[in-house]
Amino acid sequence: MVVDSDIQRWQAAEEGQFFDRKSAFDRASGRPKQRKAADIARDIAETLSAMANADGGELVVGIENDGPITGLPHAHDKVRLLVGVPKDRNYVSPPLPCHTSQVTTAAGLRLLHFEVDWSPDVHQLADSRYLLRVHDRNSPFAADRIAALKSAKAQGLLERSFPRGAR
Repeated sequence: MVVDSDIQRWQAAEEGQFFDRKSAFDRASGRPKQRKAADIARDIAETLSAMANADGGELVVGIENDGPITGLPHAHDKVRLLVGVPKDRNYVSPPLPCHTSQVTTAAGLRLLHFEVDWSPDVHQLADSRYLLRVHDRNSPFAADRIAALKSAKAQGLLERSFPRGAR
């Protein structure tokens, strides 16, 4: 369950390797305009696949990059589309190991919170790109390099694990 302290943490946290925020508004023209759900869905797929290809992380949609909560004003069918992005092969393959929740702030603004774990699979976007989360960026990366990183990480995890009954 999300509490006010989680929302405050999302507002104050620095964007980086394990955390990112996405706005539901386009402010390029100086006047806020609701972004298309398809554009937000693409951002969600890119960020979550990059995080899963790296070390996992959190994404919150409905908070500006500098922290103010502006919410997600889209209709329910569009929100349902956004919530389904991590499992939708039209955006990312294989589906992402992700926990998703809708949060309503005290002011009645809707947020989407995604939490993705590190995945042993290499995730590819529908446009055939592979991304890796490096610092606060979703960087293009070759699939074989991501697979090599994941293989090395999995080997390290295996070597640190203890077999049942070991003393």
